[in-house]
This record gives sequence, structure tokens and C-alpha cells, in this order.
Amino acid sequence: MMDKTRIIGGESKGPKAITCTTTAKELLTDSAAVVLCLPGCQAVKGYKVKGSYIYSLDSMVCVAAAHAGVVIPELGGVVRVVKKPGVLSFDGSVINSISSEAAPGEPLSFVFKGCPCA
Repeated sequence: MMDKTRIIGGESKGPKAITCTTTAKELLTDSAAVVLCLPGCQAVKGYKVKGSYIYSLDSMVCVAAAHAGVVIPELGGVVRVVKKPGVLSFDGSVINSISSEAAPGEPLSFVFKGCPCA
């Protein structure tokens, strides 16, 4: 799958670019951002998602959004990504046919507005 780029509106710093491989660490320079996830990001080979509903900052945002159920993988969609305090550990799971890894905790994490933990 080609790594597509879409320009979207950021909350405080103007437009930002996001691809299927963009991580929250790359995206979240502020406390939150609104992004448009392209369809099919879960098909990226070697995608990286750590956590379940509360995600590690090095997770790919759009694949995590599909995992959390805030976008339909085949359609993509607009999501609000919110930086949160860290957790002791990230739980791995298979949700919406997308696998996420368990991982040790980190000082920061992220969630999607509207997910069960936001």
C-alpha cells in the first residue's frame, strides 16, 4: 500500500500532514489534534500499535483509531487525538481484526475523543 498524505486542520498550529504511518509522538506537539485517517491504514505491513483504547505515543495513529473503533478501517474518517498522562502498562488485544501489542508503561499516552476511556 502506498503511504498517502492528507493535509488536515490542526487545533492550534494550523494544517498538519498525516500518513498511515504517522505516530502520536510525531503528531502531538500540543495536547490534542484533529486528523483525517485515510482508508486502509490497517493494511500497512508491519503496522505498530501498542495498547488498547489507551495507546503508546509510538503507535500509528490511524491504525490505532481503527483498532479503537473510532474509524471504520475501509472508510477512514476524522478523529480527535488527545494526549494523556502515562499508564503503568499498555494492554495488547485484537479488536476490529487489528492486533495491538502489550508494552511497558510510559510517561505519556494518547486516546481518541469518544473512545471508552476518553
